[in-house]
Amino acid sequence: QCSVRRKIATRRAESIRQNKSATIIQTMFRQKAAHQPYIAVLLITRWAQRMQRGRIGRAKYDALNRERKAIAVQKYWRRYRCTKSFKAHTHAVLLIQCFIRQHQA
Repeated sequence: QCSVRRKIATRRAESIRQNKSATIIQTMFRQKAAHQPYIAVLLITRWAQRMQRGRIGRAKYDALNRERKAIAVQKYWRRYRCTKSFKAHTHAVLLIQCFIRQHQA
């Protein structure tokens, strides 16, 4: 009877050990199965964020570049106007000097 109880206890202990091992294996499998889609979503999210940040950066660069070009056009236009005005004043001064010198002679 002692050997029968020992055999039953051994089988019961083996069954408990197998159940515990099976539970650990199932847990690891579920963890791996859940982790892979998470990593895939993480990679896609990072890629999408990188693309969006690039788009925003390029848009800022284009805006600054357009502004820089507009400033250059404004600068050359102001220079042209000032030069034209200066030449007109210089021409007017020369005319006045010519009239004065003509009357003095």
